[in-house]
Amino acid sequence: MRKLIILLALTSLAISGVAFAQDGARPGSQTDTTPPATTFGGSGSQDVGFEDVAALLAGDWDSINTSDDVAGAANPDWVQGTDATVNMGPFDAHAGPIDSYASSNFNATGGSQISNWLLVPDVGFLQSATFYTRTVTGNTFPDRMQVRFSDVGGTNVGTDVTTVGDYDNLLVDINPTLATGGYPDDWTEFTVNPGGEGRLAFRYFVDTAAGPVGSNSNFIGVDSLTLVIGGEPPPVPAVPTMGVFGLIALGLLLVLGTMLARRRQSL
Repeated sequence: MRKLIILLALTSLAISGVAFAQDGARPGSQTDTTPPATTFGGSGSQDVGFEDVAALLAGDWDSINTSDDVAGAANPDWVQGTDATVNMGPFDAHAGPIDSYASSNFNATGGSQISNWLLVPDVGFLQSATFYTRTVTGNTFPDRMQVRFSDVGGTNVGTDVTTVGDYDNLLVDINPTLATGGYPDDWTEFTVNPGGEGRLAFRYFVDTAAGPVGSNSNFIGVDSLTLVIGGEPPPVPAVPTMGVFGLIALGLLLVLGTMLARRRQSL
């Protein structure tokens, strides 16, 4: 009899355990079925102030120029900004040291079409990116910039002005019609939301009448980049069912109950 009681108690605990898993509640709250908050591994914000663009490019960043005449370009790469306060440059940085921004200008080509890429390192799952950009105050040589994303990463940005390689996801196109005054001439905030794993790219893109003798393209800067990174949210787990073990435990409980009832009747 004592063995039957112990076995019955263990069976009851097994049934309770199945019910607990099925309910999905936390300990001490059998009625709370709200899943706990998810914390992504490695999540957080990464800020880039562009204090040393050359050091970035010597690391995991890339500057790739696919303009129509790179060989004739006086300034083919993205470079350190030039401040207006000391060095008579177009403008000061948005934040930090006065020259701490990345820049590209009309000298990115010796011809008439500019496609100059600045590739951010692959940071894994990129939820969003916020940055500031501007051109020269009162600019009369219209500028344009695209922000693109590649879900495979890498450095394949195409081979010329008309191709984009793996960076076929256009997130924002600033002044696509090359309108005079269409590109902000004061530091202006933009936010893009890739929502996936891959690599982000800034593309200084003036595909007509650009360069030293063209009527388009002047000077742009990018500053105060904030990347919000973190793992992709895991799928919502399926609600567990009683399953085979639960059914066995329930059947065993019924058998034991019947045996106990018959034993009492025989006493």
